[in-house]
Amino acid sequence: MKAIILAAGYGSRMYPLAQDMPKCLLAIKGETLLARQLRILRSCGINDITVVTGFHHEKIVELYGEELSIRYNPHYETTGNIFSLWVARDSLNDDVIVTNSDTIFTEEPITALLANDDVHCLIIDNKSLDAEAQKVKSIDNIIVEVGKSIPIEEAYGEAIGIAKIKKQGVEVFKESMFECVKGDSNANWPTIFQNVAEKGHRVNFILINSPWIEVDTREDYEEAKRLF
Repeated sequence: MKAIILAAGYGSRMYPLAQDMPKCLLAIKGETLLARQLRILRSCGINDITVVTGFHHEKIVELYGEELSIRYNPHYETTGNIFSLWVARDSLNDDVIVTNSDTIFTEEPITALLANDDVHCLIIDNKSLDAEAQKVKSIDNIIVEVGKSIPIEEAYGEAIGIAKIKKQGVEVFKESMFECVKGDSNANWPTIFQNVAEKGHRVNFILINSPWIEVDTREDYEEAKRLF
């Protein structure tokens, strides 16, 4: 199992906390968000890890360049994280877990994915939803739609930015990713799974109960420090 962590974006809503560094280098109890993810992945036996950088790429390289495979997204200012994943497509050649670097979570979603045999599988939460959530629609426990535009009343849950693609599903996933990037290079990468589903492939999900938070704002950061 491999992992790809997407860490190219800059936290415009985190000003001034992430003004001069990538958001993933913010710390909670002395540990950066990126270091926390690395620790969790390695504790679960995942050591082949690629990080996609962009904003202040050099600071991640300085801290972690000797222990990680790093890919640089030169278009991080004008593209979404789907393009960052496209930049790391050469790492999509085995079972792989993909995460957003600004999602803080426990070991539960990683251990759940490792124990799961589904080819395409998203981690979701359905405790609360808002208009900005990356929502998913499910029919018969299979994901059929992914996106922020799904009405809240039609959504089953929220894709929290963690997913697994097994080796046998990688080529389908990359084909779908290419089509999605051509259509909208500013999209969020979980929407690739909708394309996968539209091709007739099964997209499963795991519902988690453990705490998690996506750090988009200073308020999120303060809440993350309280939670973790």
